[in-house]
Amino acid sequence: MSAPSIGALRDRLTLQALNQTGDGGGGATVMWMPVADVWASIQPITGDERLRADAVTGRVTHKVWIRYRADVLPDNEHIFTLHVWSQARGKKEAHKIMGALRTALHDQSLTLPGHRLINLRHEHSEARRDPDGETIHGIVRYRATTEPA
Repeated sequence: MSAPSIGALRDRLTLQALNQTGDGGGGATVMWMPVADVWASIQPITGDERLRADAVTGRVTHKVWIRYRADVLPDNEHIFTLHVWSQARGKKEAHKIMGALRTALHDQSLTLPGHRLINLRHEHSEARRDPDGETIHGIVRYRATTEPA
């Protein structure tokens, strides 16, 4: 599969790098520091449903593409934000869409050429009214950690 065109990179990611600082007592303070905000393409490639603990669960795998960067290392964490908009009355539809995104992505596996996904975690969701007073804007943020395959 070839890389998507630059116009197909419509999802925003924040790349982060691990920063460890010694605390003087033999331990360390560990923080993830932002490296860059980049555009990406996140595409679902497969999906299935499974019965687990008497409940049906869905699973979707995705491909994540960004343009080449020399500073993107295997120990980077990736934060990406998805946006949804609804013109339905109230926030119910936006919350339903954000819930579907969480079901599809949270703690799921992704296909990442040359890397293995350690985890993919939902971090934050919110729905708020846009300045036009009619549109509901949903914001959903995820964090992914990878390592070389």
